[in-house]
Amino acid sequence: MKRFMLVFAAIFTLGLGFGAHASAEPENACYATCQELRSDCLDQNPNGFVLCARIYRACLADCDGV
Repeated sequence: MKRFMLVFAAIFTLGLGFGAHASAEPENACYATCQELRSDCLDQNPNGFVLCARIYRACLADCDGV
């Protein structure tokens, strides 16, 4: 199960390209904050990847002004 979560996390991070999107933006402080929130969430909730992903996507949407 742990291996599945690691593979899923890798696919999510690399496959959706959020890292490239964040580095391409001139104001990436907001994206860096979102990444810190996600990391903190995963540290506090090791099995809460879905919850943390939702928080991360909502944060990115706020950065984009959507």
